[in-house]
Amino acid sequence: MNASEDIIYLLKNGQLPENILKDHKRVVGISFFITNELETIFNQALDSAVEDCHLSISESSNLTDKLGNTSKKFDIQLIKCAVQDSETFDDVLESFTIGLHHRSPKMYTDVVAEELAKKNLPNDVWLKILNRPDSWYFRTFNQIETIVIIKALETAPNPETIAGVVNNYSKMTSYSFNILIYALRQTTLSHKTWEEVKKLSNRKEVKKECDEKLNQ
Repeated sequence: MNASEDIIYLLKNGQLPENILKDHKRVVGISFFITNELETIFNQALDSAVEDCHLSISESSNLTDKLGNTSKKFDIQLIKCAVQDSETFDDVLESFTIGLHHRSPKMYTDVVAEELAKKNLPNDVWLKILNRPDSWYFRTFNQIETIVIIKALETAPNPETIAGVVNNYSKMTSYSFNILIYALRQTTLSHKTWEEVKKLSNRKEVKKECDEKLNQ
């Protein structure tokens, strides 16, 4: 057996030698090994296992909810898989929970946003994400909200749906409205659609952005 197996055996069987207790340095050394070395070994095993194990969104959510202090590599793998597997509003919401609630938004917002930008979801899903009354996933950073706005506009079935999003944002705070304007600049629509959106929009700032798109 190796050193870690020896320690585990002694502890499990209550056979820790008395002479170890009489030497505080040895006791502290064992404690340090358990809390540091074994944790490192465990995290390395997690990193290796997650590369070959595809968990469901629910399984990833349960794991990240109950298990903390995992490596960034481990967290990113679970977050990426969860967003990639998301097909419904509930899926996306649970993926957001994994990356932005169970884990630090400061560390993983970019990861969530990057994967979300690759998604091809129906317009109704994007609108549900955008219009959820408690859209807590938009509170910290702008990346995710910007992507959701763009996706909601680019997958819209008609100009009226786009104008509905735009005019709803026109009623919000100037901060939220500025996020909309930024998203509009990155949105790709047909020439005809931009013309219709311009006609249906309530704010001159939006009309100006439509003109910019029409003149490109």
